[in-house]
Amino acid sequence: MKTTWRARLAQAVREYDLVLLGCMAILAMVGVLMIYSATTPLSDRLYGTSWILLRNHLLHLTVGLGALAIGMFVPYSHWKRWVPLALLICRAPPTWWRFRGCSTRGSGTRWAAPGAGCGWA
Repeated sequence: MKTTWRARLAQAVREYDLVLLGCMAILAMVGVLMIYSATTPLSDRLYGTSWILLRNHLLHLTVGLGALAIGMFVPYSHWKRWVPLALLICRAPPTWWRFRGCSTRGSGTRWAAPGAGCGWA
């Protein structure tokens, strides 16, 4: 029997912790309020309107919530097979920066010397 998306949504609501989702929603709303109150003067000075940076934050929040919704509907067993590749992808940039070094904007100095803090040097 093929289930509709509404049936799957109803099943997902029954399976997930609604208190946790409610806390996430409250934190997201508080975050939006904080972003708006903190960036209103800067946004007004730079762009002539106080809504630009809030709009960008809401766009990023929407993308993140969409990724959360997709992740909620995909069973864990499907994610499990991608763990080694995901760990490799997430670990590659810090490793590259650690051993290659990186320059900061403007000064051109290296902020991570090879082997610093690892007991190698």
